[in-house]
Amino acid sequence: MLIISRKSTINTKTTLSHTSELKVLNINVSDAIIRADYGFYRETKGLIKLESKEFYGLQLYRGNKSFKELAEATSVYMHSTRMPNDFEKKSLSNSPLEGAKNTKPGDILIARVGRRCLGRVVYVKEGNIPVSDCIIGIRPNSKKIGKEVLKKLSSSHFRNYLQQTSFGVSAKYITYQTINDYLSHIDNAPT
Repeated sequence: MLIISRKSTINTKTTLSHTSELKVLNINVSDAIIRADYGFYRETKGLIKLESKEFYGLQLYRGNKSFKELAEATSVYMHSTRMPNDFEKKSLSNSPLEGAKNTKPGDILIARVGRRCLGRVVYVKEGNIPVSDCIIGIRPNSKKIGKEVLKKLSSSHFRNYLQQTSFGVSAKYITYQTINDYLSHIDNAPT
């Protein structure tokens, strides 16, 4: 529900509330214009911005072939439904596909779409295979950064965060920004 009233002062903050919550949240109006979602801000309110550059050494990519295109071209590929439900470190074959986004050792794969698959995480120990457009890959520039990112993304807190921050009504999905926002914060919840 949006309440509009005539005022002569300019407010930079607005209040969000929820019918099943007693607490109200104050957020910036500019943030509310993008997303006025109580559940999203409730989940991210406890996050504190990082001052260091420890997560700047990342490359995010998304698969550039659909599940159907990959299935027609090869039997060896990674799609969200092929990812395990729980976090896993996997050794993959060396079967790259020309013209496709292929994994590299050290990559972290996240299922980006699908209500049942959203947030599945796989760490690529070895191997190069193509990934579908239902996956976001993270390629850390160093092992140190990769270890820190992996610790955050393999946590149950990350999965809960995705459930609260994902977009869509029927088919849930996440974006680069969803992951970027999470990685640029330190969570206060236990992992």
